[in-house]
Amino acid sequence: MTQEERNVEALRKGYALWDGEKGNAASAAHWLDLFADEIDFRSAATGVPYTGTRKTKAALQAYFTILAAELRMERYTVQHMVAQGDRVVALCHIVYHHKETGRKLESLKADSWRFNAEGKAVEFAEHYDTAAAVAAAPSVEERNTEILRKAYGKWSASKGDDKAVMAAAAHWVSLFADTVEFGSMGAAIDELKFSRNASNKAEVAQYFADIAADWEMVDYVVKDYIAQGDKVVALCEVAWRHRRTGKIARSLKSDSWRFSADGQAIAFYEYFDTAATIAVATA
Repeated sequence: MTQEERNVEALRKGYALWDGEKGNAASAAHWLDLFADEIDFRSAATGVPYTGTRKTKAALQAYFTILAAELRMERYTVQHMVAQGDRVVALCHIVYHHKETGRKLESLKADSWRFNAEGKAVEFAEHYDTAAAVAAAPSVEERNTEILRKAYGKWSASKGDDKAVMAAAAHWVSLFADTVEFGSMGAAIDELKFSRNASNKAEVAQYFADIAADWEMVDYVVKDYIAQGDKVVALCEVAWRHRRTGKIARSLKSDSWRFSADGQAIAFYEYFDTAATIAVATA
């Protein structure tokens, strides 16, 4: 068997498993086994999580994990393979569906491979319709809104259960970058100690601890989300019972968020009825 025949046969088996198992863990493991320990793995697209350059098997494992989380394979058909020396190019037709948006990614695709003398893949580059990949993925606005939709869902569902409140608070903290801009309309009001400004995750965590110490959630309903670029505003109706006075503060509330390119919250500001909240806390 020539070098070209060996490399083509290895890829033929890999692609047959990849298409047949629809990109599951077993077929990803087969690809990982085909690669050498040191690799140059590149994906053409930018703006979607599964792209970029990978240099190690651990990084390549992350590629397959992210790919499986983002996309559901419908079809991965190899139409031709062209081999010369240590190189093989597989010309393919692919159809995926984005799991979050349901949108279809269909493209012709060229996979370029290079193998070492032992038959291990040392280079790979994939070329496909990158605009279609970006179009299938959530927009920045969709991604950020979905992050908040899940977090507010946990937050609202936690009412009446102190352990659930703290778990939901921990989820909020996990969304923030290490350095943040975090503020509240009540920041200068002694009676509302929870509303102190924060500039890091530890201070954001203290915000939630202060709320839990003095207030019990009665209701927290998000009526709508308005998103543009890296900003999202959540329009809410909230009600909290002060633990000492037993009185309930009700308010319309707007939460303003800003996210980084990688989906971390970097700025937050809350707007609510401070007069009604102070009256309940000091009754």
